[in-house]
Amino acid sequence: MEKQKLKSALVGASFGYAYNDVKGKLESAIERLLDAVQSEQVAAQGRFHSTIQGEDDAANRIIESHEARDYRAFDILSDGLRYGRGVLWLPDESNDYEHKRLVKQQHFSDVMIFFPDLKNAGLQQGTSPAAKQATKRTIPYGMLEAWFNALPEDEQLLSQYYLFKAGKNAFSEHEVPREYIRRLTPGRTRGPRRKS
Repeated sequence: MEKQKLKSALVGASFGYAYNDVKGKLESAIERLLDAVQSEQVAAQGRFHSTIQGEDDAANRIIESHEARDYRAFDILSDGLRYGRGVLWLPDESNDYEHKRLVKQQHFSDVMIFFPDLKNAGLQQGTSPAAKQATKRTIPYGMLEAWFNALPEDEQLLSQYYLFKAGKNAFSEHEVPREYIRRLTPGRTRGPRRKS
């Protein structure tokens, strides 16, 4: 994600998860990634700045192994790495912003990773939780049973296959387990019933 959108998503809805869980996962992922950079399994590069604001004309260069050991604080505002650990410029659990004193003014900005290296290092390219579909809650068995009992008698006699499809259509906002349909119709054929 683009840096400002990532910060907004983390501080706002946190992709539908608990904020501290998401922040912890991000910090853990950064540690694993930089372990791989430090062990030279993954190549990373960025602009190395000598000033805090990064207003100098820094050239792009490879992040060396010893630098990956020390520069592990993810600067979410510059897509960069600063000296230390954690994620900078995000609020803590009490919703106060942590204003950590920067130990060194030197830092990397616009850090890029060579993605093909990730697989060799046993890592995966990340995907935004926002891109994943939210999982549906499983329908309570009693609700499905009440729906089944309210069906006309000829529909109750349909195969498990058709009842499963009908249940999914009737309760599209829920997950309908096949096991529930089997429990409601013991001994019945699972597949479509043949027409005679």
